Amino acid sequence: MVDADLLRIVFRVHGVTFVMPVTDLLAIRGVGEDLLTTQGQSCESFLLGSLTYRETDTRLYDLAALFELEDRSLCEEGPLLVFASSDSPWAVRVDQVDGVV
Repeated sequence: MVDADLLRIVFRVHGVTFVMPVTDLLAIRGVGEDLLTTQGQSCESFLLGSLTYRETDTRLYDLAALFELEDRSLCEEGPLLVFASSDSPWAVRVDQVDGVV
């Protein structure tokens, strides 16, 4: 049996590969599954908006802006990854999920 603590999810945003522990991953949401409430002016400059995941307000962050990646595409149609944190879940939209390693 594989130990989940050793597994990582691999995904891409604007051609850059990211790796996160799979134990922190709550869900991979397909395109069009979530209603996004866009964020107006926010003190959190990387916050795109919020969505409801399992009756919990979940913030959607822009990894491309956070890491100052080239703005080739806005990644508006990719899947959402929802991760756990100590406060509440948070999410990012990605171009593609490559798999689990």
